[in-house]
Amino acid sequence: MSNNTSNISERFERLKVLREDLCKKNEKWNEVFDLRDWLINNLKEVIAQSKSDLVKKEDIINKIEDLICVVEPEEHDDKR
Repeated sequence: MSNNTSNISERFERLKVLREDLCKKNEKWNEVFDLRDWLINNLKEVIAQSKSDLVKKEDIINKIEDLICVVEPEEHDDKR
């Protein structure tokens, strides 16, 4: 019976680890979707600004550079 109890304990431990891994993946996916939503909203804002005669071209370029910096900070820094 001791061996059987050990097997059950091992199974529960494996299930616990799997559950924790799934939770971590879910958190990462939530972060990705939040970033995606943020990026889409900012891109829509840039489109609206580009249609306005009141917004300077430099302001739009700065906004796009900021967006790139947030999404790919290392790659953007390397190009400067």
